[in-house]
Amino acid sequence: MTELNELLDMRAHNNGGESVEAQRQAPRQVPAPPLKEACQGTRRSEVVVVSLQKAMEGLVKAQDHLNSAADQAKDDIAKPISGFIQKLREFQREISNIIHIASCGK
Repeated sequence: MTELNELLDMRAHNNGGESVEAQRQAPRQVPAPPLKEACQGTRRSEVVVVSLQKAMEGLVKAQDHLNSAADQAKDDIAKPISGFIQKLREFQREISNIIHIASCGK
């Protein structure tokens, strides 16, 4: 048990010189992790993000119109429209990724 006490005393000495008892009784203050700064962009990147968001809104409206057309079309026309809608969704995901990159500056 004395070896354990010696080890604890050495650790106490390395941890600011406080005794083991003082360290046990004192509430431990864990330093807060550094806060991640919010994504801050330049004025130019903000303008780019706004433009991309407007483009995304246009793509969503286009998708709504295509969905409506596909619902009203015959099967032979609805199938290619459905394929185009799928490509449009992929395009929307890419635009969304670019918006995220531009807004965070990554």
